[in-house]
Amino acid sequence: MKGRILIVDDEPATRHTLQELLQLEGYDVESVAGGREALQALQQGKYDVMILDLRMPDVDGEEVLRRLGPLGLDVGVIMLTGHGSLESAIEALRHQAYDYLLKPVQPQDLLKSVRRTLERVQTQRRNRRLLGQLEQMLRQIQDEGFSGGAYSREGEVMPATLELPNGVVVDLGRRKLRYGKVEVHLTPTEARLLHILLQHRDQVLSHQILVEFVHGYRVEPWEAPEILRPIVSRLRRKLEKVPRGRQWIVSVRGTGYMLDWGAVIGEQKD
Repeated sequence: MKGRILIVDDEPATRHTLQELLQLEGYDVESVAGGREALQALQQGKYDVMILDLRMPDVDGEEVLRRLGPLGLDVGVIMLTGHGSLESAIEALRHQAYDYLLKPVQPQDLLKSVRRTLERVQTQRRNRRLLGQLEQMLRQIQDEGFSGGAYSREGEVMPATLELPNGVVVDLGRRKLRYGKVEVHLTPTEARLLHILLQHRDQVLSHQILVEFVHGYRVEPWEAPEILRPIVSRLRRKLEKVPRGRQWIVSVRGTGYMLDWGAVIGEQKD
């Protein structure tokens, strides 16, 4: 089935016509005669799209729409009414209706609206799942310490020093690297980026995870690479002053970055 649809309309002929049309298109369709029944159906089963009449005698469409959020009901709503007005359309959209159609609706217009609404619902659900996974990964990252040091909630670098076999000292407490007489000073942003990469050496971290850790805010997947690119570029230039520093940070195309621990500790590759 393409998706599960609930039709809510107090006119039997309208319910029958819409249900037949959508079932012919391969949708799993149920219908009810009023707002009260609709709320009960939504709490008992999962629907992707609800086609909701605005004017009904028991609980009207606007009231059903207002109750969806507090009840935690996840469904894309298409308002359908024979009493359309600019005010009611604005009110419906204000309460997060996905579309607004006037009776009598043309079959092609309804099918187009259902497809568009279903795509939006599926995309939002997928994004919420991905966001949940990202937040879980970020919590795991933030919960793990680093060699006796970690960041405070405000992003301040707490004392943490790592001495590498090749003579490089990574001093995140003072935000600098030392190699003999050479000192490389890092900005807070560069230090946070190096910190998370060192914590998860040889692991690929997504652009979004890195941006949220480094900057403390969430961005869209397409934004994250652009935000990270100049930071990574500056850090790589500074790392050139220590042995094999240019090779420490590896770009993983389309995904994120990782720290090559072999390059960091000076391992020779065959």
